[in-house]
Amino acid sequence: MAGWIKLHRKFLEHWLYTKEKRPFTFREAWLDLLLNVNYKEEKVNLGYEIFECKPGQSLYSMQTWASRWRWSPSKVRRFLNLLKKDEMVLLENVQKSTRITIINWESYQDERISSESQVNFDRIQSKKVKKVKKEDKRSVSKKPKRKSSWTNSPVSMNCDQFVARMLKSPQRHVQIIGHLADEMKPGLKTMGQWQVFFDRYKKEASVLVPFTDEQLTHGARKAITNHPDIWTLETIKKEILKQKMST
Repeated sequence: MAGWIKLHRKFLEHWLYTKEKRPFTFREAWLDLLLNVNYKEEKVNLGYEIFECKPGQSLYSMQTWASRWRWSPSKVRRFLNLLKKDEMVLLENVQKSTRITIINWESYQDERISSESQVNFDRIQSKKVKKVKKEDKRSVSKKPKRKSSWTNSPVSMNCDQFVARMLKSPQRHVQIIGHLADEMKPGLKTMGQWQVFFDRYKKEASVLVPFTDEQLTHGARKAITNHPDIWTLETIKKEILKQKMST
């Protein structure tokens, strides 16, 4: 069976969704995750620190998901790691929480492929246009091609290939993302997944552009040493600024 449907978030308030007071199944937990991640970018305050949460991401804690799904926090953690292993989500530890990123989130929102019927209709219309062009001998202007994107691309790409591509770029923020990937080794395997990774860190990497290689190296070492489980590019920036203030 192919194709997909739209499911409004108001379904979360429907009696069919809220009536049963029992632990969620894996299928229900995945659906609940899709319905509760952000649909627009916003800032979230966690322990007096501001974090950006983009569309397709969530900063809910393990305890929050455990409460929603009526599971233990350890079961939530095992389930999310299972999704990560199946390349469905990215997980990132942040202060007092976990950032969950749905891989290929855009594919769940793309209205251009809302049904197979629409695809078939487009094919029929395309054939009609070609017939008109042949019979009337009139030129039909072509729509400009969209710029190619990695998003949703199934083409394989490992970490070493991604890093090499980033380091070849003349843009410093792109090189920084390459170094980050080389350090994190996230285990992504397709260009589409690496596009999600790139978009996630692009803004933070741009903030680090003014700093020297020496400062970045020092900041990264300090961040990894002082925050081994939750270090980010933002953490590196804070460590660099901390050093500058002490000198």
